[in-house]
Formats: sequence, structure tokens, C-alpha cells
Amino acid sequence: MTTYPLIELHYLPTLEYMALLLHHGGAELETHEHFQRRTFRNRTHILTDKGVLALSLPLEGGNKGGMKQGIQEIRIDAGSRGPQKHWRALETAYASAPFFEHYAPFLEPIFNRPPDTLFEFSYQLLTKCLELMQIGINLTFSKDFVHTVPSDQPDARDTLTPRASFEHRPWYRPVPYYQVFGGTFVPNLSVLDLLFTNGPQSSQILAQSVEKGR
Repeated sequence: MTTYPLIELHYLPTLEYMALLLHHGGAELETHEHFQRRTFRNRTHILTDKGVLALSLPLEGGNKGGMKQGIQEIRIDAGSRGPQKHWRALETAYASAPFFEHYAPFLEPIFNRPPDTLFEFSYQLLTKCLELMQIGINLTFSKDFVHTVPSDQPDARDTLTPRASFEHRPWYRPVPYYQVFGGTFVPNLSVLDLLFTNGPQSSQILAQSVEKGR
């Protein structure tokens, strides 16, 4: 029986996150943890004409007390219109990307009519990105908070963070690909950077990054 790594759900995940899912053929998503601030749970990185831009989703209560709230209880601050503003930022950054117009109709409705909770919003985006990249993997949900992970199951929780380097990941070595801005390749951005710029080749590029890491 295949044992998938246990990991928290990220918002528009980095390529190292996607490579981890592809490397193992799936993941068990931690659905009973407490929200952690300053992580990829509600933020992502995209590339603009001014360089890398960090997008962070505003949450109800300004994230105060988030450590005491279950991840499935965290709600997006509706008044901030964060998802809609993020979509406009993505349009500005990637409107000239070769495949933006092709994929935008599948993604824009999720941003403009988002679910109330961060978890459901992130899950819808992750599964839609996997679908668009034609990557078939198995995603399951933890039944309770996992205090002790079985010895044969990789525990990847809180290992992929904005401050942690991806350079020594055993499953991910960046494969340079075409990007809209700049003459220097920027690795490990949001999966949307790869999807909008390389379209149908995205899954192949991701698979190559996994192969290089093995």
C-alpha cells in the first residue's frame, strides 16, 4: 500500500510543493492543524516587471488568534476582496504570457466567487491547477490531527516555508523555463508562473525537475 507524505495545504503552491506531490504520486493533507502565520498557507510568490511579488490573502481578524483556530475554520476577509485583488495582480503580471488567455477562464471564476474559507479556496485552486496540467495524483485528508506520523510516512509539514531554501530538496531541482520578465530565471515561484508561461509543457517541466532531484 502506497504511503503518501503528510503536508499542509498551500495557497497556489510553489513548484517544490508540486514536485513533492508528483514525486510521491499524492499526499495526505493535514486538515486538523491550527493555522500558522507567515507561511505559504495564505501566501504565494509571482513574477512581475518589478521582480518577485508576494501575495498574501487577508483573513478574518487580521490573522490574530490564528494559532488557536483550526485550519478549516479560517475564513478569508470578505471585505478586503483579497482573491479578486490577487486575480487582478495575476492579470497584470501574466496578461502577456503565452497561455494566460487559455487558462484564465478556468481560474478567474474561483477568484471572483471564492469560497468563504481559506482551506476550500486553496483546495479548489490546487485541484484545478492539477487538472489543467493533466497531472493525476491522489489527495486524501487526515481524519484527525496527526501527532505521531508512522515511521514509513514522510512528514513534510512546515518544511516548505518562505524562509526555507529549496536547494537541498531530494525531489526538486529547478529546470529553467521561459518567464515573462527578466533575463535571469527565478526558480520556485507559484505553479501559476509555470502554467501561464509554458502551458501544456508545464507537467513535463515539473517532471524533469523531479527527475533531476532523484
